[in-house]
Amino acid sequence: MKILDVLVVEDNLMTQAVIADTLIEAGHSVAGLARNFTEAMQVARNRAIDLAILDVSLGSPDGDGIHIARELQQLHNPDLIFITGTTDINLLERIKETSPASFLSKPFQKLDLRMQLDLISRKRTQATAKTDFIFIRDGDSLINIRVSSVVYAEAAGNYTCVYVLNRKKPFTITNNLQNVRNQYFPDLFRISRSSLINLAYLDSLGRDSLTVQLTDTVNPELKSLKISAEARSELLKRIPKAGAR
Repeated sequence: MKILDVLVVEDNLMTQAVIADTLIEAGHSVAGLARNFTEAMQVARNRAIDLAILDVSLGSPDGDGIHIARELQQLHNPDLIFITGTTDINLLERIKETSPASFLSKPFQKLDLRMQLDLISRKRTQATAKTDFIFIRDGDSLINIRVSSVVYAEAAGNYTCVYVLNRKKPFTITNNLQNVRNQYFPDLFRISRSSLINLAYLDSLGRDSLTVQLTDTVNPELKSLKISAEARSELLKRIPKAGAR
């Protein structure tokens, strides 16, 4: 099952807490909690988002849940789940135009939300399994690489440098890091605004840095990368630990 990074946009704090608890119980990650457009964009510009769960009527002057969903689609193109108590036909038509993954009526049951999370997670897992290789341009050639062999990726302005196992020279993709992650490497873990890693090659984790394996030799070559405090906290939730303190 793919662990989903989920943004929750809900102005009712009690409902917000119920959704967050449901996500954690289902094994997913709460990328952020927001009550309005401004808070949602603050999260979206700093975190990768697989799914957004949005209340349609936020009671905020800077945009409803549908407006926020459209902005998120420009940044991350996440799956969308709308939650609302409205029966207004015009509003429902606006929701349909965003092609959401699901729509839940208030008051919703936690079991219904869990079911939708499972369906979206399965869909993303299957999509990743079907595309375990991509072709990347290298000069005048197209090189076939396995997605699972990507060790890490780094932003370089409007370009992205992709480092593959056992290859010293990175591939350069003419696209920014966020778009590259969304299109080709959705399972890479964001350790900072400029770096993503494949957790399969994580070698060690320090207080503000980590190392990844660049080769699969007996004495693997290692690369040290900076990790943000927020990303480190999230990473500690995902990796098995023994004797941690």
